[in-house]
Amino acid sequence: MSYSKLDYQKQLKQDVLYEIIATTFSTGKDGKLVLPNASCMGIKLNKKNKIEISPFHNTTTYRNLIENGYVVINFVDDIYLYALAALKNPESSIKFPLEYYLYTSLKSKWKKGYRTFPCIKQSWGILIGKITNEVQLINKDKYGKSLRSTFELEIFYSQKYRDCFKYFNRAENLALEAIVLATRMKVAKELNNFELFDKNHGKIIEYKENVERFSNNQKVLKIFDLVGDYINSLKD
Repeated sequence: MSYSKLDYQKQLKQDVLYEIIATTFSTGKDGKLVLPNASCMGIKLNKKNKIEISPFHNTTTYRNLIENGYVVINFVDDIYLYALAALKNPESSIKFPLEYYLYTSLKSKWKKGYRTFPCIKQSWGILIGKITNEVQLINKDKYGKSLRSTFELEIFYSQKYRDCFKYFNRAENLALEAIVLATRMKVAKELNNFELFDKNHGKIIEYKENVERFSNNQKVLKIFDLVGDYINSLKD
């Protein structure tokens, strides 16, 4: 089966945030991949037609990028995978299964030999890039101050496996919002901001009730079950 390159510079609009799953990896002393990591991230195409990614400093994604500089941008149309990537937690049963990865070996332009990159099997398209031009920022919001960096990516590989550029439906959008709020509940707990913790929890319950009222989307309801498991792990 033949595939075409993903022409992201034409397909993405500049300065619009797109939700993707970023996969990065840690390496051993020999430089080979040791452990992959999947994380929900937003990316933008800037006015220079370069992809930007902005991880927080306290994340595995940031640590891996600083260690070796490589990232795979996975375009995925299955919101359940976003839930697994965002809510995985060593303190709960939620994991991003290793069998969901597909490994691609490419010749490196920065080092001799080949590099192995963890991609997500269910992606409809991928971009693989190396970070350049780090700009550090202080993020201030109701959750407090946090450090994040914006990196430009030099994309050196792209692949489109099938035609897709999905817009999520209403139920899926509410599930995505619930996923984001759940991850922020963890931050609220770390800050001992229990008022904000409870407020976000209340919104998630409201979103679930709305989905149950107007939709019988079992996949979305399964995501809310994951969100519930994640919240319970925060309460322990």
